[in-house]
Amino acid sequence: MSRRAALAACALGIGLLACGTATIDGESVADDIRAEFEERTGVASELVSCPETIPRAKGETFECTALVGETTAIVKGTMTDNAGAFDWEPARDIVDGEEVTVQIQSELGEGVVVACDPVVFADPGDPFTCEATEPGGVPVTILVTPEEDGSFTWTVEVD
Repeated sequence: MSRRAALAACALGIGLLACGTATIDGESVADDIRAEFEERTGVASELVSCPETIPRAKGETFECTALVGETTAIVKGTMTDNAGAFDWEPARDIVDGEEVTVQIQSELGEGVVVACDPVVFADPGDPFTCEATEPGGVPVTILVTPEEDGSFTWTVEVD
């Protein structure tokens, strides 16, 4: 193919692999992830942001961020072919912070108010904190550690 014909093919989008690295628009990837996020994770994401362009090559990896409430999660993606298909998953496990709040609240009893983020991204063994207020308004921090079996342990942090 002559150089002029190759340039014309590139301009028309024909033979993209011969024209350099083909990419996929990061905004369309973000839209796809946002549309599937709740179905795949059980929680809604208001906003997903990805790199402006992502190389469209099988095995290529990329990271996006997803905003879930006030929590930001990393989403890891992998191109599954050279045509733009990809798969993704949150980089960390999703913990139901509301469930954690209810359980700790029931164990601590009346008079103590517990507040955890509604959704927490944390892997087993990776602690996160919740806040509590004891009777009289004394604030305390609770350290919560997710376990492999989906349960969690917690302790009150002492300053």
